[in-house]
Amino acid sequence: MVSIVTPHFLWFNLTEPNLWISLIAAIVYFFQPLVNSRHYPKDQRTSYYVFNGIYHLFFITYISLHSAAALGLYWTVGGLFLIIPNAFRT
Repeated sequence: MVSIVTPHFLWFNLTEPNLWISLIAAIVYFFQPLVNSRHYPKDQRTSYYVFNGIYHLFFITYISLHSAAALGLYWTVGGLFLIIPNAFRT
């Protein structure tokens, strides 16, 4: 019997940790606060970037390296959905 549900997506297994997805998520969450901080007043940009940029970057990288690749993929897509609208906002 053929199973419709498989844990594979593109080149990786969604149930195992994946280094590449973790690195992609880290890159996305490195740029996300940079893009979003453009819309804050200049005096608040540094504190915003330090907290959101550094803390979330390390948190997402560490957790996605030690959990299923599906979580890293979720964070990657979610980060892209945060970056794209903010990049075009004036």
